[in-house]
Amino acid sequence: MSRLNDFTAWLKSLATFSKGTRAATQYLGTPPIVRPEVNDQLLINHYQSWAYTCATKNASFVASTPLRLYATRAQGEQPSRQPARRLSMAERMELARHNKSIAQSARFKAAVDVEEIIVHPFLGLLDNINEWRDQYETFEETQLFMDITGDSYWYISYSGLGVPESIYLLPSQAVKIIPDKQKFIKGYLYGHNKLDQQVLRPEEVIHFRTPNPRDQWYGMGCLEACFRAVQQYEAMEDYDAAMNVNMGIPGLLISYEGDLTNEQIAELETDWNKALAGNRKAGKIKVATSKFGVHEIGKSPRDMGYLQGRKWSRDEICAAFGVPVDLVANDNSNRATSLIAFNTYMTTGILPRLRRIEDKLNANLMPLYNEPRLFCAFDDPRQESEEVKVKNAADLVAAQIITRNEARAKFGLSPLTDEELGVTSNEAQGQADNSVSGQTSGEAGGQRGGSPEGN
Repeated sequence: MSRLNDFTAWLKSLATFSKGTRAATQYLGTPPIVRPEVNDQLLINHYQSWAYTCATKNASFVASTPLRLYATRAQGEQPSRQPARRLSMAERMELARHNKSIAQSARFKAAVDVEEIIVHPFLGLLDNINEWRDQYETFEETQLFMDITGDSYWYISYSGLGVPESIYLLPSQAVKIIPDKQKFIKGYLYGHNKLDQQVLRPEEVIHFRTPNPRDQWYGMGCLEACFRAVQQYEAMEDYDAAMNVNMGIPGLLISYEGDLTNEQIAELETDWNKALAGNRKAGKIKVATSKFGVHEIGKSPRDMGYLQGRKWSRDEICAAFGVPVDLVANDNSNRATSLIAFNTYMTTGILPRLRRIEDKLNANLMPLYNEPRLFCAFDDPRQESEEVKVKNAADLVAAQIITRNEARAKFGLSPLTDEELGVTSNEAQGQADNSVSGQTSGEAGGQRGGSPEGN
């Protein structure tokens, strides 16, 4: 017990008020971490080029994945009286397969049934986020802020009954955390300047945060992780622009014998450019009477290494955002490698981002409805080939986990008749009796409506 008290005291001692910078928290007894000074506004200013491509791709996949509401039913509990749909055993297994945190929860393990809730205030909240943003925009920008700054903040407004009424996404660059030695977080300071800043209570804010070993409060986004690569790539783009606009190196150097005056040099440059400059004058010739030499100016090995350096910076940025290069560039990709890259991207890039949002909602938003049986979950973003789907369905039928008609329903096929299934009339009657008894014991124990608690 003394060790626990010591640890708690040590944790509380870390809570020092942040001045709004993203510098690492000063831990007791350790020197500060030396790193470039980075703040949210600076990171957002660099939301361009490959950082834009990668962050936008992640955000669009997250926002495009359906989020559903479910309720568990343990032995002896009544089904939901809200409009709901009972999940088949195959659907429960699929939900548990791609969502380990939900599958390992005690309520899910003890559930005899799982239902998808069709109508609920939470779903109404998602359908009407606020008067300015819809659900897609909110989830898209939520993920964008996490990838760019490492933090995303939802402000929750409540109705007179204490139920969440609206969700407002707060710009990360306008939010500062107020640490507290007792509560860890005392509140959130919101406002772009001191004149309009206001303090928000912890229960009014849902803070989505990416892991950051440098700081106990603020997250660390992908853009910050690869910030030097982003700066290097932007410097190369600036160099290219300067070369093309202001400091373009000529393709040829023409040197005349003897000394030339400034007027003669200007006249000769005008004469040569008039004769040969421009795309449409490629292949033209120029006849001159004076003796001169022509020297072609090509790229040096250093310039060739510079071009390769741009690709290295691009690849580093893509890797930091978890986006395979094959999905954003066409260097040496083909359909087979792109499909492999996409499946890997869904598994290692998008699925963890969905889990982070999903777990935070289940921990901070679901309890506000006072319905412990509720949980939300995103659909599996991975796309299996038809061959894999057929094999998985066949394996479930062979293991007698689902029926042949349940397997056919997964592919939108009409059910087979008893005769086509080879079921005798007595067997069919027995299955019907079992179905009726199952409904009597719980599945049809009343109309579906009200909360999962039966309120």
